[in-house]
Amino acid sequence: MGAIDTLRAMNRSNARKVPVEAPTSFLRKRWKPYVLTETGVDRQFYELAVLTELKNGLRAGDVWVPGSRQFKDFEEYLVGREQRPRSFTAMVIRWPTRRRLHIYSRTTSFAALSARSPKKDRAGAADCRWSIR
Repeated sequence: MGAIDTLRAMNRSNARKVPVEAPTSFLRKRWKPYVLTETGVDRQFYELAVLTELKNGLRAGDVWVPGSRQFKDFEEYLVGREQRPRSFTAMVIRWPTRRRLHIYSRTTSFAALSARSPKKDRAGAADCRWSIR
């Protein structure tokens, strides 16, 4: 966030050069050769790097915008205990986790697939690519 403040200050004062004390710790390896040059910090690449890293932070959820719908804090999506309906805690989801039920469902679908007769082409030869023997 210090880099954004630096850009704001530079824009307010119409500065052309990036200050020496501008934060560069957020820069990734791929940005360093472009931003940090022999003559100092390149302004165009510095701005591009700051905005790109801000975009990546927004997409990842590491950075959020108060009052935004798209980029709001992840904690706002969670429902607190005091806001939860009473029946919410008692709700139990039952999945067919039993091995026999799973095997039975797979066996019936397998049996239905193998009960089909194989397709025949015009010459009368069976197409057995998908049939199970």
